[in-house]
Amino acid sequence: MRKFLGLTALLLVFSLTITAQEKKKEIRKRVQMSSEQMATLQSKKMALALELDKNQQKELAELFKKQGDQRKEMFKSLKAAKEKQEKPTADQRFKLMNDRLDKQIEHKESIRKILSEEQFGKWSKMNKGKQVKMREMAEKRRKGRSQQRSSRTMRSEHQKRNRK
Repeated sequence: MRKFLGLTALLLVFSLTITAQEKKKEIRKRVQMSSEQMATLQSKKMALALELDKNQQKELAELFKKQGDQRKEMFKSLKAAKEKQEKPTADQRFKLMNDRLDKQIEHKESIRKILSEEQFGKWSKMNKGKQVKMREMAEKRRKGRSQQRSSRTMRSEHQKRNRK
Protein backbone atom coordinates (compact mmCIF):
# COMPACT_ATOMS: atom_id res chain seq x y z
CA MET A 1 0.00 0.00 0.00
CA ARG A 2 2.85 2.37 0.85
CA LYS A 3 4.54 1.69 -2.46
CA PHE A 4 1.28 2.32 -4.29
CA LEU A 5 0.81 5.70 -2.59
CA GLY A 6 4.43 6.61 -3.26
CA LEU A 7 4.13 5.73 -6.93
CA THR A 8 0.85 7.63 -7.21
CA ALA A 9 2.43 10.74 -5.66
CA LEU A 10 5.42 10.43 -7.98
CA LEU A 11 3.20 10.13 -11.05
CA LEU A 12 1.16 13.15 -9.93
CA VAL A 13 4.26 15.30 -9.53
CA PHE A 14 5.63 14.11 -12.87
CA SER A 15 2.39 14.91 -14.71
CA LEU A 16 2.19 18.38 -13.14
CA THR A 17 5.76 19.10 -14.21
CA ILE A 18 5.05 18.07 -17.80
CA THR A 19 1.89 20.19 -17.89
CA ALA A 20 3.76 23.25 -16.62
CA GLN A 21 6.47 22.82 -19.24
CA GLU A 22 3.88 22.51 -22.02
CA LYS A 23 2.23 25.74 -20.91
CA LYS A 24 5.58 27.53 -21.03
CA LYS A 25 6.11 26.31 -24.59
CA GLU A 26 2.66 27.55 -25.59
CA ILE A 27 3.39 30.98 -24.16
CA ARG A 28 6.62 31.19 -26.15
CA LYS A 29 4.85 30.30 -29.39
CA ARG A 30 3.20 33.59 -30.14
CA VAL A 31 1.22 34.20 -33.24
CA GLN A 32 3.68 35.72 -35.67
CA MET A 33 2.27 38.73 -37.49
CA SER A 34 3.87 40.25 -40.54
CA SER A 35 5.79 43.48 -40.11
CA GLU A 36 3.07 45.25 -42.09
CA GLN A 37 0.34 44.06 -39.72
CA MET A 38 2.37 45.07 -36.67
CA ALA A 39 3.09 48.48 -38.22
CA THR A 40 -0.59 49.05 -38.92
CA LEU A 41 -1.59 48.21 -35.36
CA GLN A 42 1.18 50.30 -33.88
CA SER A 43 0.34 53.34 -36.01
CA LYS A 44 -3.36 53.06 -35.13
CA LYS A 45 -2.55 52.91 -31.42
CA MET A 46 -0.45 56.04 -31.79
CA ALA A 47 -3.22 57.70 -33.80
CA LEU A 48 -5.60 57.13 -30.92
CA ALA A 49 -3.16 58.29 -28.26
CA LEU A 50 -1.77 61.31 -30.10
CA GLU A 51 -4.71 62.31 -32.33
CA LEU A 52 -2.82 61.90 -35.59
CA ASP A 53 -4.18 62.80 -39.01
CA LYS A 54 -4.31 60.26 -41.85
CA ASN A 55 -1.05 61.45 -43.43
CA GLN A 56 0.88 61.16 -40.15
CA GLN A 57 -0.60 57.74 -39.52
CA LYS A 58 0.44 56.56 -42.99
CA GLU A 59 4.01 57.87 -42.57
CA LEU A 60 4.32 56.19 -39.17
CA ALA A 61 3.02 52.90 -40.56
CA GLU A 62 5.73 52.99 -43.25
CA LEU A 63 8.38 53.81 -40.64
CA PHE A 64 7.24 50.98 -38.35
CA LYS A 65 7.14 48.51 -41.25
CA LYS A 66 10.72 49.38 -42.17
CA GLN A 67 11.77 49.04 -38.54
CA GLY A 68 9.97 45.69 -38.22
CA ASP A 69 11.71 44.32 -41.30
CA GLN A 70 15.09 45.38 -39.93
CA ARG A 71 14.29 43.79 -36.56
CA LYS A 72 13.32 40.48 -38.17
CA GLU A 73 16.56 40.39 -40.16
CA MET A 74 18.56 41.11 -37.02
CA PHE A 75 16.82 38.31 -35.09
CA LYS A 76 17.48 35.87 -37.94
CA SER A 77 21.19 36.64 -37.89
CA LEU A 78 21.32 36.38 -34.08
CA LYS A 79 19.44 33.08 -34.19
CA ALA A 80 21.83 31.70 -36.83
CA ALA A 81 24.82 32.67 -34.69
CA LYS A 82 23.19 31.07 -31.65
CA GLU A 83 22.57 27.81 -33.54
CA LYS A 84 26.23 27.75 -34.55
CA GLN A 85 27.00 28.35 -30.86
CA GLU A 86 29.14 31.35 -31.73
CA LYS A 87 29.69 33.84 -28.95
CA PRO A 88 30.28 37.40 -30.19
CA THR A 89 33.63 38.96 -29.41
CA ALA A 90 33.85 42.20 -27.44
CA ASP A 91 34.25 44.17 -30.68
CA GLN A 92 31.24 42.48 -32.25
CA ARG A 93 29.12 43.17 -29.16
CA PHE A 94 30.22 46.81 -29.21
CA LYS A 95 29.29 47.06 -32.89
CA LEU A 96 25.86 45.49 -32.28
CA MET A 97 25.11 47.79 -29.36
CA ASN A 98 26.39 50.84 -31.21
CA ASP A 99 24.29 50.00 -34.29
CA ARG A 100 21.22 49.49 -32.11
CA LEU A 101 21.69 52.89 -30.47
CA ASP A 102 22.24 54.56 -33.85
CA LYS A 103 18.97 53.02 -35.08
CA GLN A 104 17.16 54.28 -31.97
CA ILE A 105 18.46 57.80 -32.55
CA GLU A 106 17.46 57.64 -36.22
CA HIS A 107 14.01 56.32 -35.27
CA LYS A 108 13.47 59.12 -32.77
CA GLU A 109 14.49 61.75 -35.32
CA SER A 110 12.16 60.25 -37.92
CA ILE A 111 9.27 60.38 -35.47
CA ARG A 112 10.16 63.96 -34.56
CA LYS A 113 9.87 64.92 -38.26
CA ILE A 114 6.43 63.31 -38.58
CA LEU A 115 4.84 64.54 -35.34
CA SER A 116 4.15 68.09 -34.19
CA GLU A 117 6.03 69.43 -31.15
CA GLU A 118 3.06 68.78 -28.85
CA GLN A 119 2.54 65.26 -30.18
CA PHE A 120 6.26 64.50 -29.91
CA GLY A 121 6.31 65.63 -26.27
CA LYS A 122 3.35 63.39 -25.51
CA TRP A 123 4.99 60.48 -27.37
CA SER A 124 8.23 60.96 -25.42
CA LYS A 125 6.37 60.73 -22.11
CA MET A 126 4.54 57.59 -23.26
CA ASN A 127 7.81 56.06 -24.45
CA LYS A 128 9.59 56.71 -21.14
CA GLY A 129 6.82 54.87 -19.28
CA LYS A 130 7.20 51.88 -21.58
CA GLN A 131 10.97 51.85 -21.06
CA VAL A 132 10.55 51.82 -17.28
CA LYS A 133 8.11 48.90 -17.48
CA MET A 134 10.43 46.95 -19.77
CA ARG A 135 13.37 47.48 -17.40
CA GLU A 136 11.27 46.25 -14.49
CA MET A 137 10.22 43.14 -16.41
CA ALA A 138 13.82 42.42 -17.41
CA GLU A 139 14.90 42.78 -13.78
CA LYS A 140 12.21 40.33 -12.67
CA ARG A 141 13.40 37.82 -15.26
CA ARG A 142 17.01 38.21 -14.13
CA LYS A 143 16.01 37.69 -10.51
CA GLY A 144 13.98 34.62 -11.45
CA ARG A 145 16.89 33.12 -13.34
CA SER A 146 19.35 33.78 -10.54
CA GLN A 147 16.98 32.20 -8.03
CA GLN A 148 16.61 29.15 -10.26
CA ARG A 149 20.39 28.85 -10.54
CA SER A 150 20.89 29.20 -6.81
CA SER A 151 18.25 26.56 -6.04
CA ARG A 152 19.89 24.21 -8.56
CA THR A 153 23.31 24.67 -6.98
CA MET A 154 21.86 24.16 -3.52
CA ARG A 155 20.21 20.93 -4.67
CA SER A 156 23.39 19.65 -6.31
CA GLU A 157 25.44 20.49 -3.19
CA HIS A 158 22.87 18.71 -1.04
CA GLN A 159 23.02 15.66 -3.32
CA LYS A 160 26.82 15.63 -3.15
CA ARG A 161 26.74 15.73 0.65
CA ASN A 162 24.23 12.86 0.79
CA ARG A 163 26.37 10.71 -1.50
CA LYS A 164 29.33 10.96 0.85
